[in-house]
This record gives sequence, C-alpha cells and structure tokens, in this order.
Amino acid sequence: MTEENKFCPSCGASIDGVQFCQQCGFQVNQKSLEKPIEGNVTATNNSPTTTTTASPNYNPSTWNTLEPFISLAGKLSWILIVLNIIVSIIVAAVNLAEYGYVGAFVWAIIGGAISLALAGIFIKPFAIMCGKKDWEGLINDVWKFGKYRVPKMLVLGIILEIFTDGWGGLLVLIPAVLILILGPVKHQWEA
Repeated sequence: MTEENKFCPSCGASIDGVQFCQQCGFQVNQKSLEKPIEGNVTATNNSPTTTTTASPNYNPSTWNTLEPFISLAGKLSWILIVLNIIVSIIVAAVNLAEYGYVGAFVWAIIGGAISLALAGIFIKPFAIMCGKKDWEGLINDVWKFGKYRVPKMLVLGIILEIFTDGWGGLLVLIPAVLILILGPVKHQWEA
C-alpha cells in the first residue's frame, strides 16, 4: 500500500505515515488503513486501531473479574444521570417552596440541563460502547488539547461530577478511570 492511499479509519482524513490522525486525533494502525469508499466517512469508534499493548497495570485475571462490572456500570450510567437530574430538581423545588432557596433551584436547573445534554449527546454512546466492551473505541475517542489526547469519557465524567452533586457522574468516571488504569488497552496521552 502506498503512502498516498492511507486514510484514517475514523474520519477518512489522509494519513501520511503518522501514528495519530491530525484531524481527529484517532490512533491509527498501518494494517487497518483503507481508502474511504465514498469521500465522506462517518466517524465510528468500532474501527481497529494500533492500540495493541495493554495498560501498564493490566492483569488479565483482575480485568476479567472487573470487566462485567465496568461494562454494566457504563451501560447504566445514563440512567443514573437522568435519576440524578430528577432528584436534584425535586429537592431544589422543595427547598425553594420551604425556605426560598432560589440559588439552589437555579443551580439544579442549570446542572440538570447540562447533564441532560451531556447524557444525550455523549454519555449514551459511552454506554453503548461499554455494553459492547469496545475498550479500544473508548480509549481512542479523544479530545485533543494541544499535544495531549484526553479521553472524552474522563473529561465528561469530571464535568458530570461537578454538575450532578457528586454522584450522578460516578458511573462514567469510575469506569473511565478503571479502563485507563487497569484496562486491556494502553492510552497514549501525547499525540
């Protein structure tokens, strides 16, 4: 395969022998590079990648024990977020009616709106990938901050912890950290 017909399996951008796609940050595999069929390629996280080495703390026995729980927690993460939104708004409404705490009610509405948007846009795909046990897809679904590649699941887990009173994002943050630290796929932080 010549250099000019290598393309990112995630976004279809031309790859010139680099390890990470310059357009989307996806970690590419020289064996998996194929020319896109019709110019525009929809980004999917089910594409093969070069991430063949495990994280430094990977132990197959430990991972095999934790994997079903991580997968289940990830699958249920969006339900916990929606439950958190409902509980927060109810508690804030009671506080507003009883004590006149307008600030708590406004914060519950803002946090609920942000959490609901994140749950619909980002967390539902996270839950689906956890259900499929697509650890490579989760590791390679990144946002680039300068030269750093930060997994979306980690950033979103932290954001959800801020806007969901500290417990709504646990089923995103805990699996994210366990996948990064103990998972079968090594994440490369630098592009």
